[in-house]
Amino acid sequence: MIAKIKIASHMEQETLLQSSANRESDMDQIKESLQAECIMVLEVICDKADIVGKSDLGYFRSIPIIGGKVSGKINGEILPGGFDWNTCYGGETDQDSTTKNMEARYLIRTDDDVIIAIYKRVFEDLTKPRRHVVCTPYFTAPAGKYQWLNTGVKVGVMTSGPKDGKFVVRIQVYLMD
Repeated sequence: MIAKIKIASHMEQETLLQSSANRESDMDQIKESLQAECIMVLEVICDKADIVGKSDLGYFRSIPIIGGKVSGKINGEILPGGFDWNTCYGGETDQDSTTKNMEARYLIRTDDDVIIAIYKRVFEDLTKPRRHVVCTPYFTAPAGKYQWLNTGVKVGVMTSGPKDGKFVVRIQVYLMD
């Protein structure tokens, strides 16, 4: 099969350039209009990691989630029994790896006794110093008062460290508009 190539006339080239400039202008307007609302803060209490270690698939560890609290538009507790699964790549341990994939699954019980599931995913570049990590949380809520959590784009800003003698991951969850 022979491909035919059409060479755009000068007029067509100008139209294409204007169209491209309009798209860039539209993107600038979209960037300026992006807004985020903090809808909740999660304080996830973690236990000591269970180390699987190095394998052909990376360095693996599992961190039990033993509780915590939720505040903001949703208030409640984080139920024990969830896990944060970490796989590190590019090294022999989590200390000398270059990239980390974190996936966590756990449950919230709201103050009005509704159970909401959370799935959180992070890809972290360990070669860059950071004060926080950005994650993508997804929620599964039953029909009713909290079903709005099932749709929309959410972004989380994570920090972690000791608090009251426990290791706590703090996640501010934003709903993008």
